[in-house]
Amino acid sequence: MRHRNQRILQHLGLAHLVAKRQRQQGPEEYDDLLQEACLGLIAGVDRFDASRGLKPSSYLLSRANGQVMHYRRDRAATLRIPWRLRDLAVQAGRLRDGLSQESQPPLSRQALARRLGVTDTRLKDAFVALQCARSQSLDAVPCELAEEPTVDRQRDWLVQAMLELDPEQRRVLQAHLIDRQSLREVAQRQNVRAGGLRSVIQAGIARLQDLAERDGELSLRSASL
Repeated sequence: MRHRNQRILQHLGLAHLVAKRQRQQGPEEYDDLLQEACLGLIAGVDRFDASRGLKPSSYLLSRANGQVMHYRRDRAATLRIPWRLRDLAVQAGRLRDGLSQESQPPLSRQALARRLGVTDTRLKDAFVALQCARSQSLDAVPCELAEEPTVDRQRDWLVQAMLELDPEQRRVLQAHLIDRQSLREVAQRQNVRAGGLRSVIQAGIARLQDLAERDGELSLRSASL
């Protein structure tokens, strides 16, 4: 433990560097960014494997920056699925792939949940979230697992509401509003004109508003919309 703490202190400057860079790219407070960067740094020290041939500074800088990006994405997205759910689903998928490569029999979802230290309901929610909000960058190192969550009724409603959208609306809203891709990037990926995507986004948001009114999540639509 003493050796671990020394390594964290030796690389603490990386967390300050990440926080300083990220502070110029958003409205968040420096102290909040530094706290997230330190969490990423600590997780990186705990998981660093020298046998992979990576430099400690490069790996820890990436982990610290990734933690801040997760924090910013979870706070800033207009429509969002909690990043911990998505990372849990990715981690479960990697565990399944690892067992398959070792020619071991596949695990049931309940067995996967036990191996990952979460409840079956939590893992089920993670799979549903990944299906509705599949990230374009699933190669990121997963963060630590969340503790058993409190009930998030709005998140649960959004997961179900996204399933009721037209597939094209769901893909575009996911890419632009959740994954924060520009309209140009979305248009290039889908090989369509960027201008035509605006009507898809407007129709998707209008549909979500209708569903919210239907389900009592939005009692009165804002006049500005």
